[in-house]
Amino acid sequence: MNEIQVSVTGNVTTDVRHVVVNDSTPITSFRLASTTRRRDPDGRWYDADTTWFTVTCFRALALNAARSLRKGQPVAVQGRLRVREYEVEGVRRWSLEIEAGSIGHDLQYGTGDFQRVPKVERTEVPHRAAADALAAGFEEEAAGRAAAGEPGAVEELDVLVG
Repeated sequence: MNEIQVSVTGNVTTDVRHVVVNDSTPITSFRLASTTRRRDPDGRWYDADTTWFTVTCFRALALNAARSLRKGQPVAVQGRLRVREYEVEGVRRWSLEIEAGSIGHDLQYGTGDFQRVPKVERTEVPHRAAADALAAGFEEEAAGRAAAGEPGAVEELDVLVG
């Protein structure tokens, strides 16, 4: 599949997960909800469709994202879009994943204070299996929230598992 570069704005909807694989490769991942805003014929704004993404980042960006991002914050993400297809009980499903190249707080909704951190040495390329394991963890978490009747969890789970 060709890689597609995307820029998406939305809100962090889960706690940010951070792991280190092979004792050297940091990986950070979170769920992002991007909701389209539309105007009705009377000129009033309303929320339309929400698209859910799993955002994963590696190395220095992973460390900085883990230190900076919190659930509920508005962010802008740029990176490579992957559409993962799989099957659940005979039904084809898709999930949208972004391998982030850059992430920042969306300053339309607040202010920021940039702080430079020491340059991190480059580490080996992360294993795709580790990123897939993080995505699977989000699927399990969404299923638990959906079972508990949490608002929005059913829509998120539907995107995750099809």
